[in-house]
Amino acid sequence: MPKPEETVELDGLRLYSPCAALVFSAPGFFRQFATEARAALAMVQEASDLLRPLLEGGHSTIAGRLAGALRNIGRRSLAEEIVTTMQAAGYTIRLEDPFDTTATTLLTGRDISPQVNRMRLMWESMREPIATRFPAAPGRPKQPQDYLADVEDIYPTDAYHSLSIEGYRVSAELIEQVRSGHWNPDGNDGDR
Repeated sequence: MPKPEETVELDGLRLYSPCAALVFSAPGFFRQFATEARAALAMVQEASDLLRPLLEGGHSTIAGRLAGALRNIGRRSLAEEIVTTMQAAGYTIRLEDPFDTTATTLLTGRDISPQVNRMRLMWESMREPIATRFPAAPGRPKQPQDYLADVEDIYPTDAYHSLSIEGYRVSAELIEQVRSGHWNPDGNDGDR
C-alpha cells in the first residue's frame, strides 16, 4: 500500500496521488480501464514523481510496466528516464506494454486538465463506430433551385430550434423578424 504521504484528502476522502495510484495499480487496470490509465499517465509531469516510490519499494517489474505504458502514450523521454534511473540503481528492467492496444492519440501532459486527454481518448475509441452509422454524404444537389427551395421550407423549423436552444420564447412573428434581418436583441429592448 502507498505510504501516508502518498495520499491526499479531497472533500473528506483520502485518495492516493495519481503517481502512487499508477505505481500500485495491478496490470489488469491498464487493460480494463485503458482510457483512465492513459489519462492518469498523461498527468505525470516528472519522472521523479514515479521514481521515488519505485526505488523505495524496489519495484523493477512495475517500473518496466510504467515505462512501457508511457511509451504507449508517446511519452518516450519519461519512459527512458525511468529505465535508466532504475538500471543505474542496479535493477534489471524489462519493458512491458500493459495495454492491449497502442494509442494513436499522443498525450503530451501539457493539457491543463486530465479531462481533456480523457475526452480525446474517448473520441479516438468511439469515432470510427459512430462514423459508420452516419449515412453517406448526399453530394452536390443536382437541381440547385430545388435545394434552395428545401432550405427555405425548413427555415422556420431550423430557426425555432436555434432560438429555443438560446432560451427565447419563439413565435412565428419572431421567426419572421429574424428572417427579415430586423431582429436586434443587443440594441432593441423589445427584441431582447
